[in-house]
Amino acid sequence: MKRLKNYDAAPSEAEKAAATARYGEVMGKYGDMDEDALLNELVKSVTASKQNGTYDSEQMLNFMNTVAPYLNDAQKEKLAALISMIDGK
Repeated sequence: MKRLKNYDAAPSEAEKAAATARYGEVMGKYGDMDEDALLNELVKSVTASKQNGTYDSEQMLNFMNTVAPYLNDAQKEKLAALISMIDGK
């Protein structure tokens, strides 16, 4: 059995720098979009990933859970309905 005595879950400086850079890229691309534009972008992205066989409903659920704290109740309902529609539920 593996020992976790020296395990460190904290991200390295390189991981922190990569995350900060990725955040900047995402904000640059999506930061000025309104809610409808963001939903359209999500649908386009899902459509493309379904067409090329890379869509993963579990990953989509993780995305929803990640962004949910930043949404109001109406936005959460919209996103949940959209994901249900995407997943065919």
